[in-house]
Amino acid sequence: MSMFIAGCNQVNPNNDRSVLSNERFPVPIALTDADIKWFRSFGVSWIFSESGSPSLVLPGLTLETQAKLYSGNDDARSLLDRFERVFTTFTVYASLTPGVYSIDANGIVGELPDGFPASAKFELTQTHMDLMRQAWWREGFIDYKYPYGSYKYYEADMATKLGEEVPRNSLTGVFELSELNQQKYQRLHKELLFALLVFVKYAEIEAGKYQLPVDGWKNPLFRLSPPTKQQVESYIMKAIELKVLFSKGQGDKVIDWMKLNQDLSKIID
Repeated sequence: MSMFIAGCNQVNPNNDRSVLSNERFPVPIALTDADIKWFRSFGVSWIFSESGSPSLVLPGLTLETQAKLYSGNDDARSLLDRFERVFTTFTVYASLTPGVYSIDANGIVGELPDGFPASAKFELTQTHMDLMRQAWWREGFIDYKYPYGSYKYYEADMATKLGEEVPRNSLTGVFELSELNQQKYQRLHKELLFALLVFVKYAEIEAGKYQLPVDGWKNPLFRLSPPTKQQVESYIMKAIELKVLFSKGQGDKVIDWMKLNQDLSKIID
């Protein structure tokens, strides 16, 4: 059972979440044992487009057939709704630690990225975890054009997000990573395919009720360490405050909402 249920009396003295009623998850949702078992059966696939990126794949589907769900019928929409609910619960509340993990090649759907060998074991490092947190997640996949959100030169983006000083050309302002560093970051990026598979198979979570980001996976986040009860309660209070602000024609509905979710994504030791 979960300790992360945000109680209305603590979150809002007036017990009023009605301002959140049009959001995806205005109240805590149930994660069942069946949901957890279903998530464990997900595969992962590499998106061969632009910079490339890893994606989750629903059981029995390919990337191509999964994409067709978005233009499907009510049954397809229901499946995507469950995908959003379960994926988002795992990304916010599941725990994962560095270590060496066994991986099953059957979990890889489609071809591996170029120059990336199959393996029966994978060492998940703190660097992989930091990159998973920093990556620009979409609906179950990392954005394949701007994987880390800032630059199309994603290797420089990775280096910057990991705290490395990246030199720039004094005339053009273009990032200048050495060939060796480019190769290092390209490999790290590809390794997130295996890191995501490790997350699917080994991230720890219990069935229970969980408050999700109220806008679901619109501004998704990866924590790999669950937020505290106080963080969740603070998040809901601020979400209510933002919605009230928006109703008065104030605030930025894009930037303010992203900042709020980023606050929830921060890891507090």
